[in-house]
Amino acid sequence: FIVGFLLVFTGALLRFACYTSLGSLHTYEVTLRPSHSLITSGLYAYARHPSYTAVGMSILGVLMLHFSEGGWNRTCGMKEVPAALYVVLGVFMGVSLKNRAGVEDEMLRGEFGERWEEWRRVVRWKFVPWVC
Repeated sequence: FIVGFLLVFTGALLRFACYTSLGSLHTYEVTLRPSHSLITSGLYAYARHPSYTAVGMSILGVLMLHFSEGGWNRTCGMKEVPAALYVVLGVFMGVSLKNRAGVEDEMLRGEFGERWEEWRRVVRWKFVPWVC
């Protein structure tokens, strides 16, 4: 339960740091603003999609909060059926974020060309530095 809480809390802090780095460029849609610039500082100096990593951490944390000892689902005796639904949701979100990252990469590559390619060579990891 505590690990789940820490994942949600850390995910929220990382997401806030991403919003701060992006400033007015942050949108919930994959889009380019008229005066868009390539952000390569902050968490974006370590991973190309740290905000998506933060979402993944939060989803995993919520699953742990709900299904760990002392969690809501276990305490209420609802551990079997809802667990499958949460796992399906978690897998769907993971696949969606991975696909969204690919769309975003292509859009940024098209807009910034060689500058994006250089950033990709320096920041090789999409989600987690030194892992993936």
